[in-house]
Amino acid sequence: MHRLAHILVLISALALSACGAGRAVSNAGGNLFESRQGACPLIGILADAHRMTSFYSQGRDLPDIRYSAEINDARADCDYGRAGGQRYVYSRVRLDVTARLGSAARPDPVEIPYFVAVVERMTQTILVKEVYTLRAPFDPSRRSVSLEDSIDRIAIPVETVADGGFYEIIVGFELTPDQLDYNRRREET
Repeated sequence: MHRLAHILVLISALALSACGAGRAVSNAGGNLFESRQGACPLIGILADAHRMTSFYSQGRDLPDIRYSAEINDARADCDYGRAGGQRYVYSRVRLDVTARLGSAARPDPVEIPYFVAVVERMTQTILVKEVYTLRAPFDPSRRSVSLEDSIDRIAIPVETVADGGFYEIIVGFELTPDQLDYNRRREET
């Protein structure tokens, strides 16, 4: 039994290093912490919030759709460094989104809110959550757009280069309760 536990720990460590190896940087000379590669936080798209549909009125039919958006991909990488004596893993997040106007919508630009949250993986505790906005530049000739956005510096305090793997970065659209309910009902069908 003890041997099995040791093998599982080794497999977990290998999986973490394969999924989250990051590029290290040095802000403080030849410090071993900054010169080694370390685990990066994993990144994920929240299933219930990967899609957003904005409606004009209380109706939920096709003519009521103002716009819809979908997160197609989320990527992250990281560096390790120091600031003010504290060690950090600095993560960068890249997001790819497709947005479409509804069939009866006016071709005006829209603001699409999304969030980025840092979660402690073991407890699933949200440590910090920030809301950002994507601008979809719709016009009469563009009723569908592909968007890319990036957050270049998410700083997570850590003790060692292995600690970055203890965190996860979750992204999704900032939904109203009605939009969340709409997504969940849509997934059930």
